[in-house]
Amino acid sequence: MNNSKALITAFAFFIGLMNVQGQVTVATDKNLEAADFNEYKTFTFADHIEDASDNSFFWDSELLKIVAREEIKDELEALGYNYINSPEADFLINFRFFEKETEFTGWTDNYADEHYWGSMEMRKKSIGLTPSPEVREAGDAETYHLDKGSLLIQFADLKKNITVWQGYSSGIIEDTSILDPEKDRIDTAVEMIFDEYNFSAYEH
Repeated sequence: MNNSKALITAFAFFIGLMNVQGQVTVATDKNLEAADFNEYKTFTFADHIEDASDNSFFWDSELLKIVAREEIKDELEALGYNYINSPEADFLINFRFFEKETEFTGWTDNYADEHYWGSMEMRKKSIGLTPSPEVREAGDAETYHLDKGSLLIQFADLKKNITVWQGYSSGIIEDTSILDPEKDRIDTAVEMIFDEYNFSAYEH
């Protein structure tokens, strides 16, 4: 890919590493062709995040979901976004923890498990990040081997029915039965992910 194409690519990819009781891998993907991040001002959460009885993506731990949700909400509000409990929000936040080791390949994996995206949240099967043809070259999508307890956060523009941004952090939770000592690791992992989110509602 030449330099001019690199400058106009629809997809940008970033990796950060930090030591949090062992090495934690943090990476983010975003779709610049499909999303105008400067237009986003409000956000909401996916249905299963707001449903206290549905903890299937959180090791059946409502506390784990609440801790992560509140940290994500705090990060977004610190960036100037307003939370509204409405499908009319500019973008929808979905997230989950993985209970076992997981292989994740850049933008191509969207984890459309049953009930992860609600029926009104995912009207197509292709909600995952999709780069334009000129960036589909060898090495554009890197595969990560995420450890047990990894966190995935995804932003979806529901008007366009696509995922526009996602971030993931590897192996941050070891045992949900002792969540109090893990809370700091969740908070740190979410902060590390959002450190790679280079947008703000304050910029417009």
